[in-house]
Amino acid sequence: MQDDKFQPIDSTIEYRDGVISGKNFLCKVNDFFKTLEKSYNNLYNYLCNHFENQGTIPKYLPEKEQTKLFTEGMECEILGIDGKGWKKGKFRIKVTLEFCPDEPEITESESPLDELRRQISEATSS
Repeated sequence: MQDDKFQPIDSTIEYRDGVISGKNFLCKVNDFFKTLEKSYNNLYNYLCNHFENQGTIPKYLPEKEQTKLFTEGMECEILGIDGKGWKKGKFRIKVTLEFCPDEPEITESESPLDELRRQISEATSS
């Protein structure tokens, strides 16, 4: 499996009612995304604790603001190495669910009509 063959699975109509089945689990796609949304605050708290332990003191935010970090994004400034100074914008953390099929790629095979066309062509050229 190569990384470039992974395709995102999202909660659009195509997958919303789908099911993910693995060796030891079975989960509806829509339930997965609901559970993930409920986990945003836990992930935010984990990240804050990690950065605090590293000596970087994060600003703790109210729960409603924490969710923005994973959805619409939070306002910020970023300083790049391009020498152009601080740039204002938003940042967010994006968690995706992706799938890579095991099936080999389907190559275009000869059309069943190609043989018939060949026979007609041979009959008319003789």
